[in-house]
Amino acid sequence: MNRVTSWHSDVTTARDAFHDWYVGAGQQAYRSARHQAESDMSQLLADTDCLTRITPDVIRRSPNLLGILRMCTAPRLARDRLVALAYIERSLIVSLESGRLPARMSAGELNAHLVRICFVLSGALDPDLFGWVARARDPSDAEVQRATFVVADRRCDAISDQIIRQAQRERQLQLVSTWLLGRGYRRCDPDRLEADPLDRQSFCVGQVAMVDHEIRVDALINPVEPAVLRRVAIRAVANADTTKMSKRAADTSELRVLDRDPGGARPLLLLGGPVEIVYLKDRAAEGVDWVWEHRLDDLEIAGI
Repeated sequence: MNRVTSWHSDVTTARDAFHDWYVGAGQQAYRSARHQAESDMSQLLADTDCLTRITPDVIRRSPNLLGILRMCTAPRLARDRLVALAYIERSLIVSLESGRLPARMSAGELNAHLVRICFVLSGALDPDLFGWVARARDPSDAEVQRATFVVADRRCDAISDQIIRQAQRERQLQLVSTWLLGRGYRRCDPDRLEADPLDRQSFCVGQVAMVDHEIRVDALINPVEPAVLRRVAIRAVANADTTKMSKRAADTSELRVLDRDPGGARPLLLLGGPVEIVYLKDRAAEGVDWVWEHRLDDLEIAGI
């Protein structure tokens, strides 16, 4: 799998494949995300009476709308700026924008945090985009349409890398799933692993929790001969450039924990998209192996 002699050709092949995907499916993923952002903005306007009632109940009912609500301010409020202004923990913002209310926070404490969030956001609304709020009047249809388009663009611009990366990750995992199903493997639900552990020749893809739920991987595969071969844990890497090197190093340090843990698995990186040679050198030096999405048959070397 880790063949030094083919590194340069693999990097070129992966980059070319990414470019072909990006001009088609990648751009479509962005358009789909933009349509979703427009829908979220429409829901936000309906839930808040066109932003005249930004209340804790609104966020409590639809916490995922907080991400688009941050785009309604001028200047746009980054997560860290909102954390500082509202005197809250960043983890709360992350949970809310993921669509989850914090499980370990009391209702009273959560409400206090939400009150501060709403106070900050209400006072920072873009006056040029939402002029009707300060004037206490109903907006025209044209004003609502303009605000919806502008905020949707802001939201997608802010998370454009995330949109493309997630779409490519889903494509990579679909390639792995198709490859395994074609070889007789059975797909299982990652959410049921504790109650229904993987048996031989089975796999699951998604957010798979391992090592006391402290580490998550993108796929877990149990080979045909589990008594002889270890399970294989895959983490998809859709883009490995020098700007993300520190994050990638953290990822692979987690994978080395997997390799040492009795309940872990043999770690593999699934590489695709723009990848730099220096990234491959660093991962090889750490003893972390990988397989390319354009050469999935190399999984057979791992006994799959």
